[in-house]
Amino acid sequence: MNSGTLLASLIALAAITGGILHSKRAELSTPARDSKIIALERELEILKAENNTLKSINQVNGEIVLPLNLYKFVEKNLGMEFSPHVKAIKTDLDKLEEAAEYRWIKHFKQAGIENRQYAFELLGILPEESTSYARQLAQLETLPSAGKLGVYDIINKELLLSNEFNIDNIDHKVEVIRLLTIALLELKYPAAENLSDDAFITRDAIIRGRADMIAHRYKNISTKGGAETNAPITSDKQTSILARNIDQFPSKFGRPYIESILLKQKNVFPEIYEWIPKQSSTIYFKVPFIKSNKKSPPRANKENERILIDSSLGQVILRVLIDRLSAQHPELHLELAYDSLVFIQNVNTPETPVLEWKITWTTKDSAKTFTEIFNAKSKHTVARQIANTVTITLK
Repeated sequence: MNSGTLLASLIALAAITGGILHSKRAELSTPARDSKIIALERELEILKAENNTLKSINQVNGEIVLPLNLYKFVEKNLGMEFSPHVKAIKTDLDKLEEAAEYRWIKHFKQAGIENRQYAFELLGILPEESTSYARQLAQLETLPSAGKLGVYDIINKELLLSNEFNIDNIDHKVEVIRLLTIALLELKYPAAENLSDDAFITRDAIIRGRADMIAHRYKNISTKGGAETNAPITSDKQTSILARNIDQFPSKFGRPYIESILLKQKNVFPEIYEWIPKQSSTIYFKVPFIKSNKKSPPRANKENERILIDSSLGQVILRVLIDRLSAQHPELHLELAYDSLVFIQNVNTPETPVLEWKITWTTKDSAKTFTEIFNAKSKHTVARQIANTVTITLK
């Protein structure tokens, strides 16, 4: 019998024992009560002490038993059920960060993360020789100062919670509701393979935005008008703008997007999770901005070529680039139509990869302005404009 089952059994036993004592108390006459009831009450106190000891030991590290009503609340609000309920496990911060980081590694693979790190540094999206953006994202996602007390482990299908977690703390319960919502949606609608960077981030915003909504609803019900569940993000100055932007995207844009859809169509869930919008412009504008992406099909490998990246980066990442290049043109990210990034390595000359990022804007003026800003700041790459399309290549 595992510790969680043992704890549940002991709690049930204590409850039964208490009930028996209560009935015995009523049955016994006053003279007999002094001897028998005192002895029974002493036994109950011992059982309670042993139960509390086991409970405290169990909750220091390892599997813990979450109240059933938390699972039920999430199931009711999503209209679907866990089968079976995911386990909740207390663990240390390193394990939490590892699980949060692996969500990105599982989708893009470790080589894909490293290739993006290199390409993003060349493009100026990330500072040169910066810490892995996937690792920074994981650290932000598990930041206690922002109320992040756990992650959903997509590999083991378990809820990992910080050792600081306390089931009696209402804010910690709210965080569990958020995490259980993410877990249930990930279980029912796992990410498709080969999603572009933009589609992966957009899917994340939808799922986590929905989780924020349900968590906030739980807090409102529990406290009769609770404050927002998302604490301000606080991070080290060395944390990249990219990591901060992606981390805030789900709560800052995903939740309002979902709320706006719910106002128009009550039965939109779970259908929305089966059709994840393929562009983050859908989140920014709350309606599809560009209805068709003219990006060509994935490029086939040629002899002696290794495709390192073939993806769409989208509005979120481009916005980071513009923020790094110039604070004077914050509106430019809203005019992006679509983009396509290809990063190729020749097996015979691996030290000279080929990079091509095509960004199609809605107007020629936007394309021209972006080109001028980019070329004034760029160190390793150059932008060339033809009509409303800008192509960025290595110098």
